Amino acid sequence: MGDNNLKKLFSQKSNKFLSAKDLNELGESVESRDYIDNYVIDKERFIPPVDFDKPENFARFGTAKDYYEQSVQRIYKTYPYDGSLAERVAFENSSSYLDRWILDTRYPKSTGYVNFNAAPDNTWIAANNPDVKEYIHLYGGPGTGSTALDGKPLAEHFDGTNVYNTAKGRESNLKFDFDQGLTFECWAKMGDNDGNNVFQTMFHLGNPVGDLPGHGSLWIYKFGGGFAGYLYQPGAAVTYAMPLYNASHGFDPLAHRVWHHYAFSFKNEAGGLRSKVYLDGSLVASILHAATPVSPAPATTGSLQASVGGMFDELRTSTVATSFGAGWCKMSGS
Repeated sequence: MGDNNLKKLFSQKSNKFLSAKDLNELGESVESRDYIDNYVIDKERFIPPVDFDKPENFARFGTAKDYYEQSVQRIYKTYPYDGSLAERVAFENSSSYLDRWILDTRYPKSTGYVNFNAAPDNTWIAANNPDVKEYIHLYGGPGTGSTALDGKPLAEHFDGTNVYNTAKGRESNLKFDFDQGLTFECWAKMGDNDGNNVFQTMFHLGNPVGDLPGHGSLWIYKFGGGFAGYLYQPGAAVTYAMPLYNASHGFDPLAHRVWHHYAFSFKNEAGGLRSKVYLDGSLVASILHAATPVSPAPATTGSLQASVGGMFDELRTSTVATSFGAGWCKMSGS
């Protein structure tokens, strides 16, 4: 480029100006003012040009392994996975340089999948009680002792816990209240054991059977040619089996041996409990279970737990009787 052209490049002027907006105006087009505040902090923060792949660049005391382990533990224990965008940016702002580097460059951003009852051992040795029990067990938390800290960040008081705020419905990550509604959704590929008359657990939610009289549970399972639900209501003396999605709604077992997105929703309405099933985003079944007296029964509380792929606890069938047990009724599929 010649000298004259170079001078012209830098002598060009623009008459376009960025419009001035205060935080309130800008906040109308974004999530919240808190997000803007945290976004500004994030953009103004100095990030040193350190290669954290090499521990000799930053580890000064103790072992380098401890540095990495503590950062990874902080992320998976306290990152606000279901939080607002403002909360996620605030987490990064409160992170160390190493924490932030691991989150941005090394922490997994995608999910995998798990096979249950996979070949070559895809059989149930003892019908619904398999010799090899496979299921993922989840805990809802936080415990009932957190009520004294309502509205306060529990992470500042207890290690590895989530924010507890009843105003935002954050009593438990497994909240179980049919008046407010409950939805379970997942990607799943069912196995080839459709003809076997065994129960295959997709999702089991509730508190331990010993939590009477407030015990309650919801079990979503596949049996033969369709999906069904099983409900034990808090304080009730009977249980209820609910058809969810079967041949009469168009269920085809062969068509479910590939990946599909499933969503099962439950909510009280006038006359009973309404269940809806969505397949790949389309409503395929909507049923009012009029004989199911779920209201005005209280929400299921206590030590809420859940499992995927198999049951996490016994299944109560009356105030005194139970059937099945932890690890029973495992799924065949992914």
